Amino acid sequence: QGVTSPYAHMDRQIVVSSTLAGTIDPAVEVVTDPVAAIADLKASARLGVWLCGGGVLAGALIDEIDELVVKRQPLAFGAGCAMFSGAYRPTAFELVDHQVVGPITVDRLRRLSPDHLR
Repeated sequence: QGVTSPYAHMDRQIVVSSTLAGTIDPAVEVVTDPVAAIADLKASARLGVWLCGGGVLAGALIDEIDELVVKRQPLAFGAGCAMFSGAYRPTAFELVDHQVVGPITVDRLRRLSPDHLR
């Protein structure tokens, strides 16, 4: 059936889905509203919130994201996908760390204030 709890070492695991129903694993919460779930996590988290997902989820949560970790590997698999989907909302980030691990690069970017876009 596959892995149903990929981050078992973490305090909470939340899966955002519009198609999953019920419990997929006792350690995993399935929610449909990512904005409400992140607000709840931020209010109760001792540490930061780590978001893993695609462009649809990132686009829904762009206002909540204060840091990005972007991993790139020099492989092409076709057209690719958008990093953020949804409404056009320019958001400025600054590079705060860059690492090269073999052929992979890992960039850490921190959100800048909206004033940087003026």
